[in-house]
Formats: sequence, structure tokens, C-alpha cells
Amino acid sequence: AGVILCARVTIALVSTADEAYNKLASIAMAVVVSHYIHRKWLLNSQKNISIKNLNQILELAEGLVKKNGPYTVALAAGDDIVCVGGLELAKNRGLIKPILVGHRRRIDEVFEKLNLSQNGWDIEADKDPKSATRNCAEMILRGDADILMRGRLMARDFLKVLLEPGQNLRNPESLW
Repeated sequence: AGVILCARVTIALVSTADEAYNKLASIAMAVVVSHYIHRKWLLNSQKNISIKNLNQILELAEGLVKKNGPYTVALAAGDDIVCVGGLELAKNRGLIKPILVGHRRRIDEVFEKLNLSQNGWDIEADKDPKSATRNCAEMILRGDADILMRGRLMARDFLKVLLEPGQNLRNPESLW
């Protein structure tokens, strides 16, 4: 199972007006949390890590990626300009491999607005944001992605899809 990252929730340590950089911080933190949840380290370890600034989060994430390789992030409703900007920053640092699932024309428009190339991006067309969320959740369950990220979709709709009984995300060993 992977980690679910609800976009637009910024880390309190970050005090910058640059939304894409805030998103990078969230992605870096998701990489760290994903790594340790997979190993149940956060639940069973006596270690304490004190993180006081964004650079420490990024260093920790970069160290984990150096050991384990980049983490795959699946962005549901992937036409969110801030999320794509943050994913681009994380991709350029080598932290992640991005997968966008969403409305193809809108995703193309986001790349055009950000003046980004789509090389190195896995993009899957799905016009319905709820269906895109289901597809991304299935990627997590299959092991094709490590982190699920919410894009241009209301948090309640995102979570409603994830909590559907048929999604198989709710089980005794999970965080649900």
C-alpha cells in the first residue's frame, strides 16, 4: 500500500509564497512517510527525527531515494497547475517518477502554461476525476505507484472514492 497525499495541504515548516515549492515540500514529506510506513518504522521505532526546516526534509527524502530509487507518484485529476509544478520540481531533483491521470486536454494546457515538456511523464487520459482517483488507487494496490496525490478534485470527493468498500483500501492492517 502507498501513501495518500491530499494536495493543497502545505507543511507548517514552509513559509514561502511559491505554491509549487510548497508542493515540493509536501511531496518530499510523502516520500519520507511512504518509506517509513512501508517499513512500519514510524510505528515500531524508538528513533526520533527532529525536522526543523524544509532542507532537512529534502535531504532525508534525497537520502532515501539514493538508497531505494525514485518513488512513483500518481496524481488523480492531474490537471492541477500547482501539483504539476511541484511534481516537476520533485522530478527534477530525482525524487519521483510522476503519473498523471486526468482530462488530457486540460493536462496539455497545464504543461503549456508552465512551459514544460511532457518527456518523462506518464499521462493517462480519464475525463472523470472520480474515475481518475479510482485508477490511481488501483495503481497503489497493484504496486505500480507508491504515493497517491489529489489534484484538481475536492478533498471530500477524493476521500469518498477512496473509502468506497469496493476499493479494498480499508483493511485491518491499513491506516484506515
